[in-house]
Amino acid sequence: MSRRLIFRRMERGPFSGFYLVSQLPSEQAGSEHWATRHPDGRTGEVILGDKTLIDTAQSLPQGGPWGRAIWGEDTEGCWVVQPGEMACSLMQLRGKLDAPAAFTVGLLLLEALAPIHESGGFHGRIQPSNIGFDDQGILRVRARLSNTVQEDPSTDAPGAATDCWCVGGVIGWLLGADFPTSEASVHSFSYPNLDESRASLTLAGLLRTRHRLRLAPANHARQVVMALLHSSELGEDHLKNLLTEEGLPATLRDSDPISIGAQLSEGPTPATGEPGTTAPETALAATPEAEEEAPEITAEEPGEHPVAAEPEKEEPSYNGPAPIRVQLDPTGRPIARVLSPEEAAAWPLEEEAPEEAEAPEEAEAPEEAEAPEAEEPEAEEPEEEEPEAEEPEEEEPEAEEPEAEEPEAE
Repeated sequence: MSRRLIFRRMERGPFSGFYLVSQLPSEQAGSEHWATRHPDGRTGEVILGDKTLIDTAQSLPQGGPWGRAIWGEDTEGCWVVQPGEMACSLMQLRGKLDAPAAFTVGLLLLEALAPIHESGGFHGRIQPSNIGFDDQGILRVRARLSNTVQEDPSTDAPGAATDCWCVGGVIGWLLGADFPTSEASVHSFSYPNLDESRASLTLAGLLRTRHRLRLAPANHARQVVMALLHSSELGEDHLKNLLTEEGLPATLRDSDPISIGAQLSEGPTPATGEPGTTAPETALAATPEAEEEAPEITAEEPGEHPVAAEPEKEEPSYNGPAPIRVQLDPTGRPIARVLSPEEAAAWPLEEEAPEEAEAPEEAEAPEEAEAPEAEEPEAEEPEEEEPEAEEPEEEEPEAEEPEAEEPEAE
């Protein structure tokens, strides 16, 4: 690429806040690989390409040693940003790692593959050139996003079996073999500080040509490798000591949860405030539309609440003292009657019109003054009925008169 074209390409971006710094060797025709830097000092890598780049990035696992990729699209094509950088690659550590440290690297890879295989996914692109440690001493696997997956000697092997076979190849490569490593080469290695027979059988189980005999999926292979390392007093100590000698912390593992099929554009992206079309910005550009729709919904809701439906339902409920309603009996006398809760709820609605027009005074006076008088007629009515019951007693003297006539007859 000419210098003029490089300068022109460097004007493109930023990519989620990351700016192009220098071009790196590309592993795939039609794509470009660049080193990037963020204004806050963070570094990373970006791959520029076509739509297939995003499709591949979305199929790869996220979290843990796989990192968090950010993808997007602009007028010139598609891109994928991988924040962070390799502080120490496996290429730099090759020849320095002994057998326990090499198997520890394989164990870290199998631990990260276990949740992927349990969910039915796989990686398919594990190579030693993509693996290393960041500035915190955490194992990282860079995704080169090539169109082809690693070729398995067993053509019908499932993706999980291919991943375990690649992990075995990484262990053999760290011990001095080529990548990918053949099953026959395991007997040529020496395994100091480990049980020779168990180490040889474990590595051979990962590199089986026939995938049905292979240590897979990752959760099963992880248990076998862990049992091998427990037989050694060194375990992870040699790898941690080697990272310390390189000036790195010996963290090894990332606590970020692992997932597959994540929407990279919605991943955690620091807000930079820089102009440019990036994946997170395009995702944020879609949020105003949702925010515009949201006010429409909220605008309808307030319109529904002021409707008198709900307040009218609350008005009939009456929690105060039971009201007294004054009515006239057939004789024209006022009678005070305590309304039931149902009548009390309906009464104000029925009496609104009469109270305004005809009897505002009657509503006040009967309640204060006439209500006590209205109770007296109810008590007097039984007294008027008592004389009616005494009339038969007045007839009794009439029946005694014949008794007074008897002496006259004598």
